Amino acid sequence: MVLYLSQETCDKPAKATTPSPASSSTMASDLQRFSQSPARRAMTPEVSERRAPSLRRPQSVVTIIIGPEESKETFMVHKELICHYSSFFSTAFNSNFTETATKTMTLPDVDLDGFGLLVHWFYTQQIDLDPKDRDSNVLPLAKLWTLAERLLITKLQNNIMDKLRVSVEFAEKQNLKDFLHYAYALKDKSPLKRLAADRMAWCTTAQALGAWIEHLPEGMLVDIVMSLKKDHVRGKANENKGLGDAKEYYVEVKGVVKADPDEG
Repeated sequence: MVLYLSQETCDKPAKATTPSPASSSTMASDLQRFSQSPARRAMTPEVSERRAPSLRRPQSVVTIIIGPEESKETFMVHKELICHYSSFFSTAFNSNFTETATKTMTLPDVDLDGFGLLVHWFYTQQIDLDPKDRDSNVLPLAKLWTLAERLLITKLQNNIMDKLRVSVEFAEKQNLKDFLHYAYALKDKSPLKRLAADRMAWCTTAQALGAWIEHLPEGMLVDIVMSLKKDHVRGKANENKGLGDAKEYYVEVKGVVKADPDEG
C-alpha cells in the first residue's frame, strides 16, 4: 500500500489506529518493492511549496532507526519537518501504516553517515561536507542523492547535483572509479549514470580513456560513445555536447526541473 498525500495531510495528521495483524503493513517494508516498480519511476513526488514548519513551539517527534540490528542507531526528528520535505515520510507517518501508530520507522539497509547528512539537511538546508574535499566527496554525494531519491526528496537531489557535478569533473583515480561503479550498479537509467558517462566522454583525454577501458563498469563504454555522438543528433550540430551543467541532470519537482540556488 503506497499513497501520496498532500501537505495538508501532513499538517493535519490522520488519527492513528493500530492496524490489525491481517492488514498491517509498514512503509519501510513496502519501500523496496515499490521503488523497483514502473509506477515509482513514472511518479513525481508531491513537494510542499510552503515554508518549512517553525520550530518555535513544542512539536511531536518521530523515531528513525538506522542500520542493521547489531549496529543500529536512533534518530529523533521533528515530525512536521521530516514530513514537509519527504513525501515518503509524510505517507508513512500519516496513513494506515504501522509507523503512523508507533511513530517509529526502521531502515536497516540505510547507511548511518548518509542518513546523518540527510537529518542535517532537514534542519539546516545545508549538505554537511567540506567543499575543500570535493574529490573525496563524490561517492558520499552520490549515495546521498540515491537516498534522497528513495525517500522522495527531489529538492535535495537537485541541491546535491549542483555540488556533485563539480566534484565529478575533477575527481580522479580511486574516487572516480568508485563513483563510476556505484552509478552503474543502479538499475534504472539514473541521472548519475548520464553524469558518469558524460564525465568520462568529455573530461578524459583519449590516452587516459584508453587506460581506463578495462576498469569501466559493464555497459559504460557504450554510453560514453553515445555521449560523444551528442553533436550528431539527426545530422545537426548540437551545442549541448560536452559535460552539461548541473541542471541537465536535475530531476523534476512538481513538473518543473529546478533547484533552489540559495540552498545547498
